[in-house]
Amino acid sequence: MPDAVKARMIAVPDALLHPYTDLQPPFPGGLSGVHDGDIGRHKRHGKPADCPPPQVDGPVATLPGRYMYGGPLFIHYGHFITESLGRLWGLSPADETYGPVDGVVFLPLTKLEIAGADDLRAYMTRTFEYLGLAPDRLVFPSAPVRVESLIVPEQGCGLGMPSLPAFRRFVAARRREKHSPHKYVYVSRENYLHKASLLGESLLAARLAAAGFFILRPEEYPIAEQVDILASADVLVFAEGSALHTMLLVPDYRGRVYIVRRRNNAQHFRPQLQGLGIDVREFDATVMLPQLFGQARWGHAMTDIRMVLHCLRLELGLDIDVPQRRDCIDAVEADLLRYIDLARTADGLRRDNIEPFLAAVEVTGFAMPAFRQAYARHIMPRRA
Repeated sequence: MPDAVKARMIAVPDALLHPYTDLQPPFPGGLSGVHDGDIGRHKRHGKPADCPPPQVDGPVATLPGRYMYGGPLFIHYGHFITESLGRLWGLSPADETYGPVDGVVFLPLTKLEIAGADDLRAYMTRTFEYLGLAPDRLVFPSAPVRVESLIVPEQGCGLGMPSLPAFRRFVAARRREKHSPHKYVYVSRENYLHKASLLGESLLAARLAAAGFFILRPEEYPIAEQVDILASADVLVFAEGSALHTMLLVPDYRGRVYIVRRRNNAQHFRPQLQGLGIDVREFDATVMLPQLFGQARWGHAMTDIRMVLHCLRLELGLDIDVPQRRDCIDAVEADLLRYIDLARTADGLRRDNIEPFLAAVEVTGFAMPAFRQAYARHIMPRRA
């Protein structure tokens, strides 16, 4: 997005806010009665995704003072980074059109029962602190509330949207000087086999590590260290996932980014990365597998690990050891067996996905005897 674009900000007296009762579009909740170019609406892919309710009848508590509107509060890491931080650019001294504020009001999902900063997950608190926002300045109403004076900045970033220059300036100003020595970084999802991952990813990570890549498992590092590692690298290779959204906090990155995809949802990431001017190249997933338990979006994927490593070897000029096909089969088999072991004890086994899962595995040629035996021993008894 060109830097000539000017982010907007308005002041709303006696503003009425409703906590969100759902964070799936259309979101019921939000800021009522503001129609100034939809500036108060929460957007995805450039379009409003919420449905602010009408004025409420009866008495409503009032929050005295001047506060800034932060929008919905997500607890999922990727959505939190992408959809809950976009209005914080209004805290920048250069953009404090209406003067300083007493705090920031976020609207959490009502069922999460977030009443204060102590209820936040640790990564959320650290991210707010990294961006210069002390936890004691955060307000999370659990019921409709009127705010004496509410400053509403335009949403500076969002799912499937390029970020605004004002947001990029704000986050760039928070970053320390680069100190990480790692020039080649692989961002891993190896610890997320229970949710969604690339089967056989440990082999991919091991071969990259042997070639000099630093393996970044984001959940093991505070946000400031993650940003430093990402910003300092010349080449980033991501196993596609929420960690890609962290690039919103590295707005001036000029290295190369490779994405090993596991889903056909490039529309979520590509506009963000291209809006940052990042050179992005993608490796498509070979096969996507249905999830045997948990949410549907937690499905796993298989990719051609040999092809990915061969392409990186040629593009980067590194001595990457490309594995034999048998090595790939062994790595995928190991993850399949681990996954079945998780499904064996998991609540909510998705029986309707069992046959599609088996069919997808069969197509790949990875239906090994050990996998069949594990399936028969652990999954079949639960289908009765």
